[in-house]
Amino acid sequence: MPQVKRKSVKKTTTTSRRKTPTAKKTEMNTTDFLSFLKTSAASSEKEQASLKKEMDKLKAKLDKAKAKQKSAKDKRVQVVEKVKAKPSQAAKNQLAKAKSAYNEAAAIVKTLSDEMNTLKDQLLESKETFTKTNGLKSLVAKFERSWEKDKAAKAKKAKKVKKVAAPAKRKTKASKKVASVVTENPEVEMVEAE
Repeated sequence: MPQVKRKSVKKTTTTSRRKTPTAKKTEMNTTDFLSFLKTSAASSEKEQASLKKEMDKLKAKLDKAKAKQKSAKDKRVQVVEKVKAKPSQAAKNQLAKAKSAYNEAAAIVKTLSDEMNTLKDQLLESKETFTKTNGLKSLVAKFERSWEKDKAAKAKKAKKVKKVAAPAKRKTKASKKVASVVTENPEVEMVEAE
């Protein structure tokens, strides 16, 4: 049976007139937000400092482990040459010990380098959050300054507005009613509207 290619049909979605749920508004003024940003920036600075210290310690450990690995590799190479020159059971035992020592040193180097990579990632992440919080802090401060300028400009504008004199005589609603009653029924005496 031959295969028939089916055309893909785009599904159209209809929009409903339902009200979408709105998130609850939380009251937080800009000073609270700025203080929050400052504390988070300070904590991220502390975190960066501690991560750098950890990284330095780990780097020292990694250097020691690499030195041990190198010496274990050199010893293994010497033992291999010794076994090739004089194959004996003692030399074979030495070779097995040298190989296991080298493998242990390599495993330690691998775990330390993995830890170092995770620390680098954490440090990079911490730096990113620090720059983001500092950016937010500057944006909020800029917003506050512009808000204060707008407030001051509106206050000045409100002070500058002159009072416009009222027209000479404005008809009130009551006087309009009396006038309409008089035009409809001229025989009725005009009553003062209060």
